[in-house]
This record gives sequence, C-alpha cells and structure tokens, in this order.
Amino acid sequence: MLKPQIALIAVLIACVAFVSCERTQKMLEPVADDMMAADDMITGDDMPTDMMMDMMKMIDPTIYMSWAHVALPAPTMTVAEAAAAGDAAATGAAHNPGSDVFTSRTVYINDIGAMANKAGTTPYPAGTVIVKAIMDETETAVDKVAVMVKSPDPMYAGHNGWMYAKYFLVDGIPELKAGSQVPGHEGNGCHGCHVKAGEERDSVFVSLSMDETPEMPEMPEMPETPEADAGNGNGAGDANGAGDANGAGNGAGDAQ
Repeated sequence: MLKPQIALIAVLIACVAFVSCERTQKMLEPVADDMMAADDMITGDDMPTDMMMDMMKMIDPTIYMSWAHVALPAPTMTVAEAAAAGDAAATGAAHNPGSDVFTSRTVYINDIGAMANKAGTTPYPAGTVIVKAIMDETETAVDKVAVMVKSPDPMYAGHNGWMYAKYFLVDGIPELKAGSQVPGHEGNGCHGCHVKAGEERDSVFVSLSMDETPEMPEMPEMPETPEADAGNGNGAGDANGAGDANGAGNGAGDAQ
C-alpha cells in the first residue's frame, strides 16, 4: 500500500514544481523584455555603420534646420587660391554649383556635436552630424547639401572617423548622389580638404555651438485675474447692505 501512495505523492510534487516554474517564467518575462529593451538602446559609440548610412539617407531639411547653425558668406577664393594662401578655411568653392561660382552656405550641427563644440571637446563624439546647405547661383534656393557623420567604425579611421556624403535637392527632397559616400575617391577628396582644418578642430572648419541656436521667443506673461473687490470690513455698505458701484463698502449702513 505504501508504494502507490509514495508514487502519488511524487507525482503531486512534480505537478506543483511544474506549475511554479511556469508561473515564475511568466513573472520574469516582463523583466526580461525590459532588459532586452535596455540592451537595444544604441549610443553613438556602438551605432552600427549601416544605421549611420541610413541616417545620412534620411537627412531632412525640416529636421536639420532646427539645429544650431551658422551662416557663411560666399567664399572669395578658389580651392587653389586658398591653398596657395595657406588658408583652407577661406574657401568653400569645392561645394559650389560651378568652379567659378561662389555662393553662400549655412552649416548646421546636431545637438551631440553642438554640445561637444560648446564644451571644447574634440574629437567630436560618434553620432555627430554636420550638414552644409549650399545655395544655388541665384542665392534663392539650396543647390546641394554636404553631410559629415562621425562614425566609430574603424573603416573610417583614415578619415578621422568621418563619413562624407553629397546630396542634390530634387523638388526640395535631398537625393543621395551615387558614389559619394566614403571610402570612395570623393570621400578621400572631402577628407583631403577637411583635414587641413587641423587635428585640434577634428576636420571641422566652422565653430558651432548651442549658443548659435536661435532662441525661442519668450511667451508673454498672462495678466493676473483681478480678485473680486471686497468691502472694507466695516460691515455693510449702503442701506440695502450692498457695496457701492466700485465694490468697496461705504462704511456702516444707515439706521435702516
């Protein structure tokens, strides 16, 4: 008689253990999901290159135009003239619509880069995005957009970690120019010029910071709601007990 009872008890214990394990697993599932979500958070230093490539393809004027920026006048020197003068920063002709056309530009930088720039931190951290919008010959519309993205990928170490790309605007939408991303000959050309900015500037000619971000206009103060005018505390106003027209009591009431 004992053997069947012992076997039954063993089966019951196994069932209880199975149910407990299943419940524990269900309880831990949300925690595991949260841990996975935390692990999935990507910072600039571990952002994969293909994601950075996608960032470059997603450059949208409505996004970068809200970044810290600085407007640059049309350059006065060609690339050759600037090189002869030993002042690479004096030209932006390499980005102009034509070799003999000089137009103004506006340079934008995202918050990651702007905060590093403001703190005087170089090299720029991974995830920094710099956009240069170059005007057309008429100075009435953007002709092209040049982009620099700082990558932690060793592939771009030869360019100080910078990925370069060029866009032409088609109906207001930036279209990535084929073959313009490094490591290609055009990327090498971009680096060959930008490296002249010096190691202390990390290949960036223009100084940008959060201070150059346009300040939002202050909201006007809302007028305070006037409180109801009370009596003077001496009791009722006129004979009927009400205050006078301006809301103040006129002292004690009359005999009535």
